Amino acid sequence: MVALQDYLRSGAFAYDVNNGWLPEPGTDQVDAFLFDKRVGRCEHFATAMIVLARTLGVPARLVSGYYQGTFDPQYQGYVSRANQAHTWVEVFFPGYGWIPFE
Repeated sequence: MVALQDYLRSGAFAYDVNNGWLPEPGTDQVDAFLFDKRVGRCEHFATAMIVLARTLGVPARLVSGYYQGTFDPQYQGYVSRANQAHTWVEVFFPGYGWIPFE
């Protein structure tokens, strides 16, 4: 899994938070990312890693959430903004459980 993560981080793919492209109708998003676009946001990278892991027979899942926002004393809670959203991968290792990957 570290090798897959390193491959996606190798510079062969560009991370661009402003690039929210969608594949052409009838085109698989993972194929488009890996073989054509080679640029995307966290959900493109995470989805590609999950598909690659599963082709190796390794259980993997997609996780989405938010970074902890800033505390707002007026509401006595944390405020998270859309730009704090993130998607990552978790891989299951017997005896260890679900381990996160970026």
